[in-house]
Amino acid sequence: MTTEERLEKVERELARAKRRNRWQAAFIGLAVVGLILAWTLTKIAPAVQSQEDAEATKPVQVIRATAFVLVDDEGRERGKLEMLKNGPELRLIDANGESRIMLSTYKFKDAKGLQMDGTGLCLADENGKARAWLRLEKFGPSEDVGCYDWASLYLFDEKGEEGVNLMVNKGGSGLDLHDKNGVYRAGLSVGVDYAVLQLHDDDVRYGHATRQRARLSVDKDGPSLGLFDENGNIRARLHETPGGAMLDLRDEKNEYRAWLYGGKTAPALGLIDLNKEAGATLDLSPFGPWLRLFDKNRSGAWLRVTKDGPVMSLRDAAGKPIWSAP
Repeated sequence: MTTEERLEKVERELARAKRRNRWQAAFIGLAVVGLILAWTLTKIAPAVQSQEDAEATKPVQVIRATAFVLVDDEGRERGKLEMLKNGPELRLIDANGESRIMLSTYKFKDAKGLQMDGTGLCLADENGKARAWLRLEKFGPSEDVGCYDWASLYLFDEKGEEGVNLMVNKGGSGLDLHDKNGVYRAGLSVGVDYAVLQLHDDDVRYGHATRQRARLSVDKDGPSLGLFDENGNIRARLHETPGGAMLDLRDEKNEYRAWLYGGKTAPALGLIDLNKEAGATLDLSPFGPWLRLFDKNRSGAWLRVTKDGPVMSLRDAAGKPIWSAP
């Protein structure tokens, strides 16, 4: 092998060595870059994941919708919150699809322009019939009705008939009791200066209004008990007066026919005829018993028992004696 051939061989070996060195350097550089990237990712990835977790758990500030429905595992509606025409309503529904609890707030006007603004809670049985209803309501004002503001509780039987109604407003409170047919039969009301108990029969003549047959009240004038006939006319009244207790009996035209007065000094009994003309009175005065009989002209006969004995007299319309004995 000549010298030139040996030099060419050496040059070729050097060229191959350079190429190998360049590849080795490239591989080493890539390895270093990979190590750097791996180290960077191990530092950045947890921070990114932590930020993503924080974003995922951050509460949504506002959700806008007209209805939300809660369903069970079988897809049945068990709760519903929705916006209705007169206001929002929340319903809780049993497994049979019956609404058992309803909470709502409402505001509307009726055909007469009466404004109704209220909130109600209704509890229903397994048949969907309302059994209890708690309401806060304000009515009015309108042209023919003032403004009423009260809290009320209604209790219903299994047929849905109203049984008990309890109401409270700024004027007082009231309790209404209904029979099995939902007819109003008894009411108790208490105001600023009065308390009244009413008892009604079961004769419904005007819509849902029954006839008052008994009324017990206490007001600024004292206690009073009234009994009424089937036409709503008071027929008997027992009440307290400044002078004592008094019982008066009236006819179907509300005219006095008899009275009994328990005065402090002179208890008395009075009877009056149909025409409110003739009658009789019996008094027990401090001077003794006294019986008076009179006609429509107010003339009549008097019989008295005094400390000196009985006295009888006949008197004219002016009360002057025209005859007496002894």
